[in-house]
Amino acid sequence: MSDPETGVSVQARLRARTLTDAMNGVGDADARAATDAAAEGGDLLLEALGTGSDYTPFLQHLGITTLDVEYGREADPAGVYHSRYDTFEHYVRFGDPDFRYGVALAQTSGRLMLRVADAQLLPQQAGSVARRIDGYVRQLHALADARRKHATDLDAMIDAHLFELASDPQRPMLPPPMESAVPYLDFASLDNAVTRLAASARTFDATYAMQLVAGTRLPTPRLREVNALLRGLEQALTDARGLPGRGWYINLIYAPGQLTGYGAKTLPGVREAIEQGQWQLAEEFARRTAAALSQYSDQLDRASAMLRRAD
Repeated sequence: MSDPETGVSVQARLRARTLTDAMNGVGDADARAATDAAAEGGDLLLEALGTGSDYTPFLQHLGITTLDVEYGREADPAGVYHSRYDTFEHYVRFGDPDFRYGVALAQTSGRLMLRVADAQLLPQQAGSVARRIDGYVRQLHALADARRKHATDLDAMIDAHLFELASDPQRPMLPPPMESAVPYLDFASLDNAVTRLAASARTFDATYAMQLVAGTRLPTPRLREVNALLRGLEQALTDARGLPGRGWYINLIYAPGQLTGYGAKTLPGVREAIEQGQWQLAEEFARRTAAALSQYSDQLDRASAMLRRAD
């Protein structure tokens, strides 16, 4: 797909934007992971979905695989979206006057739909999922370690009366309250689940690639069974009990943060429990998330076995 403004491929322009954003210090841990992928020449990583669009009930409540496709990042929509200025007139004057990106988006979405609809074997790449989730788990460990170090450092500063020494005697301020010690959380089940997921993903991707090379000559009934397993992968990552305080959200990998508006939280049950100092809840959701990842791996393993069968 060519970028309407520059004529280069959309992938090349997005790769360049990802790398230059990183050079300018733009982005969080997920953006840094995307930058690493761009620098290595591999597939560009998809951003985590939060909420704020029509995909929300499908991903967050029904566990249906979701992709949000858009062209953007150059216009200045501040104050326009969902305001009285959000009109067709504004769009044709300032947004996309020649409708070039509107056409590009229609072509991109159309090709995606044709690729999926015409595939005998549904498109699936498990390795990228495993790497992404492994990165999310590493972020959890780093978050817990950071919370532990902050609590230790803060308490030492309070004991040394550093806040009193730093305070203006004319306008004295009390030191912040001491923080309770952050325990070493038991994430063993989650770590083991991610390790197993990586192995299952490697096996699946290799088996899937062999099928494509061979021309996918599987019997129709078995193709249907494999495709059914692949369609249900996202649902394996849900828990009907829902997230803490909001049972409607049942996806254990992606959710909007409780305090971030549209912004996504990855592994939200564990992450937000750590942020709120709810250590037992963090461990509970680590186990729940591990169970979901194990179910995901089970389905990948079953799909791999069916793709390998000789009959």
